[in-house]
Amino acid sequence: MPKKYNLTRYDLIANSIKKLSSRELYANGEAAEALDIDYTDEMLRTMAIIIASFSSSHSWKTFRGITEGSGQLNSDEIREEYQEARRARWKNVSQNDIGELSNTNIPDSRFFEWLFFNVDKKEHQVYKEAWGTLKREFQDGCDIS
Repeated sequence: MPKKYNLTRYDLIANSIKKLSSRELYANGEAAEALDIDYTDEMLRTMAIIIASFSSSHSWKTFRGITEGSGQLNSDEIREEYQEARRARWKNVSQNDIGELSNTNIPDSRFFEWLFFNVDKKEHQVYKEAWGTLKREFQDGCDIS
């Protein structure tokens, strides 16, 4: 008798990230502009970077700065965590990381502060769009309709 699994939106997002990370084009962590990656893949990769940047299991100092409002989003440690999330940690995002972020009430002001201090200005628009997409996914809940 087959086993029954309940898939959630978080499972589907995490699975999509795993598939994207396994592609050879992202093996070196190069930016999409250099590789001519399509918009959907770049948006998914950016969402994964945001999740890895804000998840406590990947970026503890950023998580604390975002959730506690400690005002430490402009520090070398936060920038290092972001760079590591951009390089490799995004490939290891799990449904638990996505669930944690969805249950963490992060004000837009904290996101924009983090964005201003840590992300290159030419990438701000794609990060803003990815943040908006993530927030919509979180509002819809984790179950698939």
